[in-house]
Amino acid sequence: MTTIQDLKHGETVKKNRLMFIAYTISLVAALLQTLMTGSMDKALFYGTEIILYSALFFIYPKIWKNPLVYSYVTVLFMYGFTTYYLFTADNTISIVYIIIYLTIISAIHLKKNIFLLGFFLGAIDLFIFKGLPSVHQDLYDGMFPIVMLVYVLIGMVFFLIIKMNEEQFKQLQLFMAQSEELANKQIEERENLQKNVESLAEEFQGVNQKVQASIESQNQMRSAISEMAAGSNSQSEQITDIASNAYETKGQMVHLFSLSENLSKDTEFASSIVKSGTIEMTTLKEGMELLKTILDQFNQQFTILTNKVQDMANLTTTINNVSEQTNLLALNASIEAARAGEAGKGFSVVAQEIRKLAELTRISSEKISTSLVELNETNNKSLIKIKETNEQVSKNVKSTDTLTESFTQFQDITTRLRDGVAMVLSVSENVKQKSETVEYSTNELAAIIEEASASLQEMSATIESLTTDNEHIAEIVGNTNSKLQHLIK
Repeated sequence: MTTIQDLKHGETVKKNRLMFIAYTISLVAALLQTLMTGSMDKALFYGTEIILYSALFFIYPKIWKNPLVYSYVTVLFMYGFTTYYLFTADNTISIVYIIIYLTIISAIHLKKNIFLLGFFLGAIDLFIFKGLPSVHQDLYDGMFPIVMLVYVLIGMVFFLIIKMNEEQFKQLQLFMAQSEELANKQIEERENLQKNVESLAEEFQGVNQKVQASIESQNQMRSAISEMAAGSNSQSEQITDIASNAYETKGQMVHLFSLSENLSKDTEFASSIVKSGTIEMTTLKEGMELLKTILDQFNQQFTILTNKVQDMANLTTTINNVSEQTNLLALNASIEAARAGEAGKGFSVVAQEIRKLAELTRISSEKISTSLVELNETNNKSLIKIKETNEQVSKNVKSTDTLTESFTQFQDITTRLRDGVAMVLSVSENVKQKSETVEYSTNELAAIIEEASASLQEMSATIESLTTDNEHIAEIVGNTNSKLQHLIK
């Protein structure tokens, strides 16, 4: 939206609010008057109109974006209820004043279309009121021409006021448009001037930055050269120290070479010991594996013996059963011999002997069974001990495997250590030779660094003079840039 459109929109919203307040006040006054007179039908009519009109005022912004729509709807709403009231209520002469008041409300917006709509609807209601019967019909018929004349005059006055307001608003719009155009031109000219000044300021800023960068670079170069000169002196001293250290290093490398030779001999001896230990561990491992095999065989033999003992125990059970059956048969034979009398005495003696033999067999079988149980328990204990011994042997075999592997790794380490010692011997010999070369080279380098240090000091003096000139230029450029920045603001 432009400024004029914003102004129109805000003014329309305010006039809608004024229209709402004016019409609502009239409705509330009418409602209070009807309540005081006790006319409940009219009070209900005005109360309903107030509720509907208030709902319309608060809902319309969500339905219509253009606030003028609410103005037209309000005019139609007011005259619609007035026309309905003319046909449904007992009308008095006060309806004329109400219609004139509504026409005045229609002129609040000072819009010809809205006012004409209200004016013509009010005229229609005046003619309708003339044609309807009322208590003041005779009075109204006599004053109707005067009422219409006054109504028309009021309409003409408001129409002229609205027309003059529209012309003034058009002139205001023209003036505001010219003012906006002039302001836009001034803004454009100011922007062009600002762009030119900013461009010039940016160029001076760039020059200033370059000069400052040059000064900074020269300062850095001066510092760097000073540091290099100081570093050269320090390096000269350090080179001398390095030469001295190289001489000492050569002597230490000779001593290191001697120690490396002794260490090589020791590693050879340790390697031979590790080899012997590896052979012994291999022999021990083979013996432990053989012992494990023998124990496994013992375990198998004891298992077979356990099964045999169990078979014998089953056999003693069978013997006990036979003994019990024999004893029972002997008892039956004794009973039959007793029945036979003298003829069965011999048979009774045999039966008695059979019973003794069966009892002896039972006692012997129980002793054998007891011995077998004890033998089986002893055998089970032996099996447990053999199993424990076998597990321990298995652990020992694993331990010997681990120990053998450790000896193997240690042998590899001693081999690598021996190779490393040989390499150290070679390197120490090489370092000893190069130390002599370094000692000679450092002496020559010290002389060169002293000459370079003198040259750097001369260069530092030249750069310091150049930096002073650049600082003076930077001060001039900085003052000019500050003036341009002040002009932009």
